[in-house]
Amino acid sequence: NLFDLIIIEEKEQNELENLYDIDNNRDVLSDEIELDPQFILYIYSSSIDFTNNDVKTNVATLIAADELCLNNLCDSIENYLLDNKESLKKNFILIQNVVSQITQLNKLNRFCKIVTRNDAFIIFKADDFTTMKQEILIDLLEKNKKKYSENSILIWDKLMEWIIAQSDDELPLDTTKWTLDEISTFRTMIRPFLPLINFETISPKDFFQKIKPFKNCFDHDFYIQILEYYSFSNNDVTVIHSKSSLDSKVINSKKGSLSRNSIKSKKQDRLDQIN
Repeated sequence: NLFDLIIIEEKEQNELENLYDIDNNRDVLSDEIELDPQFILYIYSSSIDFTNNDVKTNVATLIAADELCLNNLCDSIENYLLDNKESLKKNFILIQNVVSQITQLNKLNRFCKIVTRNDAFIIFKADDFTTMKQEILIDLLEKNKKKYSENSILIWDKLMEWIIAQSDDELPLDTTKWTLDEISTFRTMIRPFLPLINFETISPKDFFQKIKPFKNCFDHDFYIQILEYYSFSNNDVTVIHSKSSLDSKVINSKKGSLSRNSIKSKKQDRLDQIN
């Protein structure tokens, strides 16, 4: 009867939610995302309506359908998701994670490749950017350092956003009100990313407004070498970043005829003005 069916559905719903607990099985969704209740009805009726669901709910249903080898349902959800490409872009981190784990999602996989090829910064524009894991974000920045150097200040801004989100409310949005402990937390979290930012392409204005307030988060020698670059606005020097550490080398690129003492004196005069 209907009462028995409801009891069975509630029991199966709980079992499915436990089975598809994302943290324990597929680390692609956050805890608050729930499986679509209509999924249980689909088992009985082979009919489901996606239109009232958000992207996260439909993706959760897609994962469950894949686990149960419901290929037709997987195809239907994939096609439905692709009908709203703007929503996919807003949830791009989620979609990429799912595509990497469900290999048969060829259409979504192709969509991700096309989007990233056309816009290298799409990941940083996604609403769910701050959900990326640190090791994935570092790997992304390492592999695309040259490409992202075109807009290094955007990378810095997004890293600030990511760190604040990842701090579990430990870091307030207003950085001007951070305490010494909060600055220390930020220092620990930003350090792994510093070698991956091309500071040469950041304008002096952006550097002194957005980055200099956090100079204590940098290795001292590294920060001095960045200042040396900005002190030579006529490109007397070039900063070469190490891939493995914060250490950098400053080399004379144009005026090789200048004496070492002359260069040193010139550097010091400018550093005294901007430091």
